[in-house]
Amino acid sequence: MPTKGAMVPSDFRVIIVGGGPTGLTAAHMLSKAGIDWVVLERRDTCMAEVGASLVIGPATVRVYDQLGLLEATRELYHPLYPKYMVTHEGVRYYTMYPFEWVIETHGHRPMMMHRPDLVKMLYDRLSDDDKARVLTRKDMIDIETQKDGIVVKCADGSEIKGSVVIGADGVHSQVRDAMRRLALKESPTAKVNDETPLLTSYRCLFGTASLVPGLYLYPGELWGGHGPKASTQSFVGKDKAWFFVYEELDKPTCERHKYSKQDVKQFAQKWGHLAISDTVKVKDLYAVSQDLTLTDLQEGVMKVFTWNRIGLVGDAVCKHTPNAGLGYNGGVQDLVAVVNGLYRLLHNHPSNNNDDKNIIDTNSIEAVFQQYQKEREKDSRQAWEGSYKLTRLQAFTAWGDWLMERWVIPKFNLGKIISQAAARRGLHGSKVLSFLEEKELVQGTSPWVYYPDGVKPPQTTSSNWGKLVVGMLIVFLCLWLNRNALFASTNFFF
Repeated sequence: MPTKGAMVPSDFRVIIVGGGPTGLTAAHMLSKAGIDWVVLERRDTCMAEVGASLVIGPATVRVYDQLGLLEATRELYHPLYPKYMVTHEGVRYYTMYPFEWVIETHGHRPMMMHRPDLVKMLYDRLSDDDKARVLTRKDMIDIETQKDGIVVKCADGSEIKGSVVIGADGVHSQVRDAMRRLALKESPTAKVNDETPLLTSYRCLFGTASLVPGLYLYPGELWGGHGPKASTQSFVGKDKAWFFVYEELDKPTCERHKYSKQDVKQFAQKWGHLAISDTVKVKDLYAVSQDLTLTDLQEGVMKVFTWNRIGLVGDAVCKHTPNAGLGYNGGVQDLVAVVNGLYRLLHNHPSNNNDDKNIIDTNSIEAVFQQYQKEREKDSRQAWEGSYKLTRLQAFTAWGDWLMERWVIPKFNLGKIISQAAARRGLHGSKVLSFLEEKELVQGTSPWVYYPDGVKPPQTTSSNWGKLVVGMLIVFLCLWLNRNALFASTNFFF
């Protein structure tokens, strides 16, 4: 919990570049930490109707509880229950209950919602004073570091001064590009990210469809259509369905593509025959859909998360394919690590109990950001790897994927065992804000490892026999999959 009377240096300010879900979540965390901030969003509004669905995983539910956002989020979510898996032709071959299984292991239900609704909630829940710190039409074009701070330069000629920059500006991060330029300018031999650090092997058509009569999709259903070279996902909410069609490219590329409406139409025609469910095809949803988008799916993890007073979070530092639903949740974990580090630094600063201006030196900030990369790099790479493998598993990229996903798992009903092993592995290192209380701390069969300061972890006992059995199953599955670790992603079941 925040220390009574503790104050951060009065002139310390965090500049958050990017006003999407990750950037607005950063604003909530910093406000609770008592740290000054400003958000710079390049669009006219933070609440543009961009994106389809978004899942809030159990670890993020805990953080939302701390931030006072949980009840508002529950009002938005669309309950989902069974997942049905079908072939490209619509033949149903397996049924799973992934959300229920995660509740068993970790206590909280994952929550699916419309992405624009979540962004609006995050903005609306800011105080009026905080909303005034969310600046739109601020397109960042450059960053200048100074001895005592940092300056973000915008296309409109304005300059925003602060102490640190958090780059929450997405996959095509301008902060990431500026960080690379600055590092090489200071030292031509500096360790930097590649100029084009992300690789595209898949593209995706996604959209939102109305639940019109005769569509035969029912609220609460999840569907996965799996087969060679392509796959589909659909989530049926209370009043709408979100769907995704993934296509494997002929060869990977680092080039960026911007697709036209004609490209969208041609893609939908090409894959219109694919099954969404056992009765619905892609062409059926395409005919009643809104907000269709065709986009490349970049993949990769940055080698360098931070430099000087700059830190990258979310898609700017780790970009997954969306099949596993890990993108935003990974960004929240990035922010937890950064904000916890800044909180410790600022609230333990020798001058934090007076109003005199005082400066946090660059070395201290670098130490916080370096610790952030140390905490998050392994988990980020694991999440990226899990998403990478899941996308290819669902497209039957290798014979072992087809054998396991189409036959072995259904035949021996291994879905629950694998899904819960995945959840335990993927959520094991999840953290929460150290300085805020959890009001709804719940446990499943796999207790959380990390808690807010002052909370004692529960005493647990475990069976060695159980561990042995699970371990043997995991080895068996990995052998079947030719080292393609099925359980690498917490949300393998999507």
